[in-house]
Amino acid sequence: MSFDVRLTKLILENYKNMSEFIEETGLSRTLVDSYAKGRTIPSIKKVEEFAKLFNVSAAWLAYGVEGGSISNLKENEIIDLVNLIYTKVDEWLDSRNKEMDLDKKSILVKLIYKKLQLKELEKLSNKEVNQSIDDIIEILDAA
Repeated sequence: MSFDVRLTKLILENYKNMSEFIEETGLSRTLVDSYAKGRTIPSIKKVEEFAKLFNVSAAWLAYGVEGGSISNLKENEIIDLVNLIYTKVDEWLDSRNKEMDLDKKSILVKLIYKKLQLKELEKLSNKEVNQSIDDIIEILDAA
């Protein structure tokens, strides 16, 4: 499930319809439609505002990632890590002149995140996290 689907689901679970959400939040219809249809991805700050409004995790809303077993990491550290993974995946795709739709990229990022999670992220240094991401991308490159 992508950001737009998660956001739309939350809106429809908490408001009668999209119009009521737009009216109560004061957001522009164009902007909300753009988010809800996946044409635009909001900034992390905007995601955090939506997460607070709906009382959900910003990491879950943005990326579908739950904190789960990595309780020692703060949510903003999870978001930073997922952003790092997205950046690395984008660099990998750019270096090979490849494109990947957002849903597939989100799945790939979740898989990399889960692999890192299994390696007990709390105990890994930033250098080790970067190396783990590079190792996963190297495996992808060989495939």
